[in-house]
Amino acid sequence: SCVEASFLSSTYWSNLGMLQVPTPKGLLVYNHTETFGSYCAAWDARLPGLCASPGECQQSYCYVDPMNCSTASYPTSYFPQLGLQYSYLTCGDSDSQEDFVKQIRTQLTGQTFRFAYP
Repeated sequence: SCVEASFLSSTYWSNLGMLQVPTPKGLLVYNHTETFGSYCAAWDARLPGLCASPGECQQSYCYVDPMNCSTASYPTSYFPQLGLQYSYLTCGDSDSQEDFVKQIRTQLTGQTFRFAYP
């Protein structure tokens, strides 16, 4: 199940009480600080400027405790020092990372690879 938003330390709060989310596109501000990641929602779609197109970030996820989560979960890049993990499967969405891995496995099955190193 999803974890409560209380995991967020004061490091990520702005002077105005808004959550500052470090992303690959820079520091983005989320206005609904009390709930970020604590229940199933398309959180990335709520971060202005993160998604290239409206449909890109529509999958629901939430933060989970990996020790108490029976579905696939992955470390978040947003808050790496907190040891948080997120899960799409907990929220009933397909796991895009797992789908990608399956697609690559299918494409590579039966292929011959040669590796060389000095």
